[in-house]
Amino acid sequence: MVFIFPFFSAVSTYLHSFLVHFLLFSLKFVILRLNHNNLTMDIFVGSIPFKLKEKELRTLFEKYGEVTSVKIVKDKATRQNKGFAFVDMPDEDEVRNAIHELNGTELMGRAIEVSVSAKKEVPKPVKNFKINHLGKATNTASFRGIGKGYDKRNKK
Repeated sequence: MVFIFPFFSAVSTYLHSFLVHFLLFSLKFVILRLNHNNLTMDIFVGSIPFKLKEKELRTLFEKYGEVTSVKIVKDKATRQNKGFAFVDMPDEDEVRNAIHELNGTELMGRAIEVSVSAKKEVPKPVKNFKINHLGKATNTASFRGIGKGYDKRNKK
């Protein structure tokens, strides 16, 4: 019994340490997720010049308040920007002020369009599906059989 007690003590200390770290990590993840999703507003910036850099766009919007992130959308093949970007700002009043002041202004010879970005709708999940032998989802509602002789019930 003397040798078993230190073993259980070490295991319980390890489990306690693991649980504390796991809970702290989970709480940190939830807080970061809440801050990013609920407390920031996404701004769409369209018709931007092709030579504009993210740093320049950030300095343009930082005049109106704190900027959380800037993302210029680029083409994968040519690595050139596609002419639009997204800017995140945490304060709603600052967002409205920036949109009001910057919409239609000229930047490097182009009139930029600034508005609140529309959120993409999440596609509805497919209800009738099965996992086939390859591990891929297949839609069972679209299967109608093979060839003309599939449904013989209606034939006389």
